[in-house]
Amino acid sequence: MPWNLIVILQIISSSFLTLWYRKTGQVLKNQTLQISFVVYICVAICGVLISFFANSFNLPAYPGKEALFYIIIEGIFIPAYWIIQFKLISILGAASAVVVQTLNYWTAALFGLVLLGENLSKYFIFGFIFIFIAVYLSISINLKNNNGQKMIKSINNSKIILVVLAAIFFAIGMTAEKIAIDKTGVWNYAFYGWIAQLIGATLFYYLFGQKNKKPINAKFLKFSIIAGFMTALSGFFFIYALSSGMLSKTIILTSSKIVLTSVLAVYFFKENNNLVRRFTALLLALLGLLMIFLE
Repeated sequence: MPWNLIVILQIISSSFLTLWYRKTGQVLKNQTLQISFVVYICVAICGVLISFFANSFNLPAYPGKEALFYIIIEGIFIPAYWIIQFKLISILGAASAVVVQTLNYWTAALFGLVLLGENLSKYFIFGFIFIFIAVYLSISINLKNNNGQKMIKSINNSKIILVVLAAIFFAIGMTAEKIAIDKTGVWNYAFYGWIAQLIGATLFYYLFGQKNKKPINAKFLKFSIIAGFMTALSGFFFIYALSSGMLSKTIILTSSKIVLTSVLAVYFFKENNNLVRRFTALLLALLGLLMIFLE
């Protein structure tokens, strides 16, 4: 499958995933750690099935010591990032969390450029500029409600620490994931890497998720399991793209999902404000994708 098509499918799937997470958050309030635990169970199951299928229903090759080190690192830092991100959503609000998520993307891309020695081309630079402007326009929409009132909340020192930790944890997790994929192969990584994330999520859930634990019912299972398999689908396209492309390029392209999500929200959540800005951002993001695809 062409790399460009994989990236497009990842952006589309992750945009619908974001909308489903938003809907899930509205229906299941204050259950984010329980939801994330179920999500990681579904992702790990999918990782095992994908790996078995890709390896002709044989167990994947055991990763070497160096690859195993990076699998452990991503298995700790990616779930840790999600826990901090959920916490930031609860204390900052969804609008401010979009800004934080964008910072995470830029930090991970910077790690790819600096730590992995990835190269910058003129097409990448111009594409990044278009996507950056598009994401900025989308964020500026999210920071105001339909009445034009600002929705972003004030940030104090403790919140800044969480924001910085989220960005660093995400960048470390993504960098370790890229290295692990390169060393083990993408389908072997789907087995070991996603199981490692489930182990990390389980550890964090039992350490931090017991206070807000609520009874599990049919509604919880429905929304959580759907979120889990949608996450696995988006993750499948992401690791597939990451296996063939640079971390910085893949992450920057992935960040354009913020723009597509903003446009899809017009239909699914009846957010009809700033239509011109939303579709202008979408056009700029498409231009940015085209520039990077031309590289």
